[in-house]
Amino acid sequence: MILGVILHFTIAIGAAAAYYFFALKLPILIRRPFLAGTIFGIGLYLFMNYVVVPLSAVPKNPHAAFSWADLASALFAHIVLIGIPIALIARRSPRVTPRATP
Repeated sequence: MILGVILHFTIAIGAAAAYYFFALKLPILIRRPFLAGTIFGIGLYLFMNYVVVPLSAVPKNPHAAFSWADLASALFAHIVLIGIPIALIARRSPRVTPRATP
């Protein structure tokens, strides 16, 4: 269980660092934090579910059924609780300066 918590926070900090470093090069990530955070959250969900989880040691459930409620809940969590907060926090960094939109 401790390993799971450590890995979870390592992945979360890595995702935040990746967003921040991309934001240094792509100012739109700072100018439009809600849009960029939403897209980042969806991308993070896809990456976690189609790359990280299949490569992990989590046992596969052959009888798992698709649920729209589960998908909506997972997307909500990744967008509202992860993507947008990371974007808003990155926007507050003194090293990242949003350029004026033309």
